[in-house]
Amino acid sequence: EAWLMVVLIVAIGLIGYVVYRVAGARVGTLLSGLLGGLISSTATTVSASRLARGKPERATVAGLIIMIASVVSVVRVLIEMAAVNRSDFLHTAPPIAVFLLLFLALTALLYWRRSGEVVHLDPPENPAEMKVALIFGALYVIILLAVASATHYFGETGLYVVALISGLTDVDAITLSTVRLIEKDTIEPDLGWRVILVAVLANLLFKGGLAAVIGGAAVVKRIVLWYGLAFAGGLLIVFLW
Repeated sequence: EAWLMVVLIVAIGLIGYVVYRVAGARVGTLLSGLLGGLISSTATTVSASRLARGKPERATVAGLIIMIASVVSVVRVLIEMAAVNRSDFLHTAPPIAVFLLLFLALTALLYWRRSGEVVHLDPPENPAEMKVALIFGALYVIILLAVASATHYFGETGLYVVALISGLTDVDAITLSTVRLIEKDTIEPDLGWRVILVAVLANLLFKGGLAAVIGGAAVVKRIVLWYGLAFAGGLLIVFLW
């Protein structure tokens, strides 16, 4: 089961990686964000932030790439949910889809305010390398165990703690493990999608922190409003849906 999840994640990332390599220098701002989100939104955030460090004139386009990659990472979550557990998808997907639409609208607003500069990022690490696959496989198993254990011993509170911690660096593993547990009736669908969305929000905070540390104040100023509104909207969905 772990290796099936590895194949799924590697396949998604590999599609973006191959297109990125084939497109080469023709990969511009919009495509950098789109393909970067498919490969790794965290790695793309790091690359875009470095691009704008010490160069305030590039802050808007760097922020846009970060936002687009983050939007695509939410699309990835929905793809993974549909691929692993179609039977509960219509129950678990709508709140996350609403968050995606909100995030997409905010990104579109930033896109309309962008500068005319086009940038090119180097592609992140090849997602099909054995080292990457092994790390994700181990992470998936650890998080699957952590989620199941937290549910058994600590209930919902423990599950949200696992989501917060694991979501900081990787959303795929917590998404896949949670969806599998929903399918096996270990946790309820309403709890499951909330756990996934909490992990997504934790990941947003982590990437915002990376942008602040690496890209500096100029990048943060470009994305803080949009990221903040998206985060607040996600919290409202978690508590009010």
